[in-house]
Amino acid sequence: MQMRHSIAQLCFLSLRGIVLWALFPLGFLAWFLVAPYRAFSRRQYVGPMRLVSWLDLNASAAIARIVLRPLGRSFPFAPWSQIERIEHRAKIVDLW
Repeated sequence: MQMRHSIAQLCFLSLRGIVLWALFPLGFLAWFLVAPYRAFSRRQYVGPMRLVSWLDLNASAAIARIVLRPLGRSFPFAPWSQIERIEHRAKIVDLW
C-alpha cells in the first residue's frame, strides 16, 4: 500500500513539473489581459505570480483528482473569486 502511495505521489509531482512549464508563460499572458480589466473595474490588483499561483493550485487539483483519486482523497478547486486570498505557491524554481 505504501509503495502505491509513493508511485502516485511521484507521478503527481512529475506531471505538475511538466504542467508548470506551460502554466508560467500562460499565466503571464493571461495577466496582461486580466490586469487592465481589474484596474477599470476598481478591483484589487492581482500580480502575475498570484495569477500563476491560482493556475498552479487548480492544475494541481486537477492532476490530483486524476492521479491520486484512486487513493480515496478529494482535492477542491479554488474559485476565481478567491484569487485575492491565495498565498503565493508557485516559484520559478519549481520548474526544475
